[in-house]
Amino acid sequence: MNRNNGHWMLSHVGLAPGLIFVTALLLSVLSIPEAKGAPVTQMSGTVEKERSWSAQWVGPAVLTGGSLKGSSWIWYPEAEADAVKATRYFRRVVLMPSAIRSGMATMAADNSAALFINGKEAAKSSQHTHAVTFDIASLLRPGTNVLAVQATNVKGPAGVLLRIEASLQDGTSVVVVSDGQWKSSRQEDKDWMAASFVDASWKAANVQAEAGGNTGNST
Repeated sequence: MNRNNGHWMLSHVGLAPGLIFVTALLLSVLSIPEAKGAPVTQMSGTVEKERSWSAQWVGPAVLTGGSLKGSSWIWYPEAEADAVKATRYFRRVVLMPSAIRSGMATMAADNSAALFINGKEAAKSSQHTHAVTFDIASLLRPGTNVLAVQATNVKGPAGVLLRIEASLQDGTSVVVVSDGQWKSSRQEDKDWMAASFVDASWKAANVQAEAGGNTGNST
């Protein structure tokens, strides 16, 4: 048995055909080169933006670019003592005037958060010092879009930092950031991710600090 140009060749013609096939198959699998790669990390202000593929994540692709410009940390408006081991809910309804050409969501969370777009999970974050960017173009649609975030903190208020940018087919773009225009709630109401949900009883999110600033919360 010899190796020629990266491939194994069987030189013993006396082997049975079945044994030859099985041996060749095993050797071809063993000769597959090991895949190599490394996460791409980019620094911006005091928020480190780390983007990497995760075997545990099945969903929109992680991108190598993104921005948190204009976004602010938001929390549910409450005393810190009332938010121990709490999950809080944020939502906002936005309009996309035309078909979607591309879309990105960049997010950080304190401690963890999941972003949903029109009821479907779009992104996850479990770092308040790292922001991850995801391709969300397939989840956006012309017309009304509901952005929803479920955030959890195991030691204090649950916060999120988010920027969504969509490029449209008509040449315009729509940018949505985490700010005081988001609504927030202490509880998960039925159908809270639906466009028909009435959030009049929800409170305006509490804006703490701009991206890269000090929120005063280190947990």
